[in-house]
Amino acid sequence: MVALKFLTPEQKQFWEDNGYIKLNIYSTKEINEISDAYNELFERKFRENLQGMESRWSGEDMKKLAGSISEDYTIKSIHNLQMHNEIFTRTITHPKLLDALEDIMGTEDIMLHHTKAHLKPPEKGSPYLMHQDYPYFPHKNHTMLAVFLHLDDTTPENGGLAIYPGSHKLGPLKDIKVIDERGDPIHYVDPKEYPLSKATPISAKKGEVVFFSYLTLHGSYLNLSDKTRRMFLIQVRAADDEPTLDVHNSPCQGLMLRDYPYFPHKNHTMLAVFLHLDDTTPENGGLAIYPGSHKLGPLKDIKVIDERGDPIHYVDPKEYPLSKATPISAKKGEVVFFSYLTLHGSYLNLSDKTRRMFLIQVRAADDEPTLDVHNSPCQGLMLRGKNIYKDALMTNRYKY
Repeated sequence: MVALKFLTPEQKQFWEDNGYIKLNIYSTKEINEISDAYNELFERKFRENLQGMESRWSGEDMKKLAGSISEDYTIKSIHNLQMHNEIFTRTITHPKLLDALEDIMGTEDIMLHHTKAHLKPPEKGSPYLMHQDYPYFPHKNHTMLAVFLHLDDTTPENGGLAIYPGSHKLGPLKDIKVIDERGDPIHYVDPKEYPLSKATPISAKKGEVVFFSYLTLHGSYLNLSDKTRRMFLIQVRAADDEPTLDVHNSPCQGLMLRDYPYFPHKNHTMLAVFLHLDDTTPENGGLAIYPGSHKLGPLKDIKVIDERGDPIHYVDPKEYPLSKATPISAKKGEVVFFSYLTLHGSYLNLSDKTRRMFLIQVRAADDEPTLDVHNSPCQGLMLRGKNIYKDALMTNRYKY
C-alpha cells in the first residue's frame, strides 16, 4: 500500500465507504485572502452582469422544493475563477490540497476540470435537488470528484450541502433531464426516490473542505436565513481518465504556449521564460539572440506552411543569420527571459548530449491580442494579481 501524505488510514477508509470526506486544508490567513478576493470578484461582476450570473435550476420539481419562494429563489454563479485572480490559482494548486487529492484518488496525476463559485443570498437562496455530477461530464473510470470549499459557516438553515453517504457505489443512476430557460440541461434523480429531506446534512465551518465523488448523490437546502452562503468548487479527475462525451469544455483543461508573429499583442508585453534542463552551449543546440532587437518592433517575416498545415514565421536569414547572433550558453537550471520581439533561434545539436528546455510564455493582463490566433487551454490563467480587463469577462455558462 502506498504511504498516505495527508489522510489518516481511517479517513481514507471513510472516503471509500461514504464517497465524501470533510477536511481542513487552508490556513486562516489563506481563507481570509480567498474570501476577500471572492467578495471583490462578485462585487465587480454584480456591477457588470447581474443577469448573466443567475444559476438557479428551473422546473416543477424545483418549484416544489423551493416552496414559499418558488417564484423568487436565486443563486449567483461565476465560473473559471483562476482566470480572474492569482489567489484562486494558488487555491487550486495548494500543496496540501494536492496531497489530500493524491491520497483520495490514488494517483499523483491530477488534472483540473473546472472551477466555479456559488453565492446563495439570504432569505431566497436556491436549493438544489439531489443529483450526481456524472451526467454533466461523464468519464470512463469515474475518477472525477468535487472539492467544495466553504467560505462561510454553513448549516441546513443557510443552504448547506446534503449527501447520501455511500451512494457513489450505486454507479451512474437514471436521471431526470430538464432544459432550463437558458437552454442548458439540468440533471437530477427522482425526488420521490431520493428526497432532499432524507439526505445527510453536511454542516461545515468557514474554511472546511468537503470532497465528494461525482457519483455521490448531493444537493443543498434553501437559504431562508439572514446569512449568505458562499462556496468555491474545484472539480478534478485523474489524468488518465477519459471523457465519454465531448461536453462541458472550459478554460484550463490543459496548457501550451509559443512566440510573436504567432500571437501578436497590442502593447507587446509578451515574453518567454526559457528554463534550461541541461547544460547548454551552441554545440548541443543552445539558444542564440540578437541583443537589443526588441527595440526594432515587429519585423517583416517570411511565412511558410509546414507539412502539418501550421504556419512557421522567421526573418530573412540573409539579413539576420544565425551565425551572427550571440550564443546564450546556460547551466542546467538557469533561466533566460526574452521579449517576444527579441530575435532568437537555436543551433544544431550534433553533440552526444541532449538539450532539454521548458518554455513559459506570459503577458500583462491588460495587453490585448490583435488577432484571434494561437488559442490554447488555460490561456488567461492568472499567475499574479487580478484580471479586471475585458478578456476576463468570458461567458459564464459552459457549452454543452
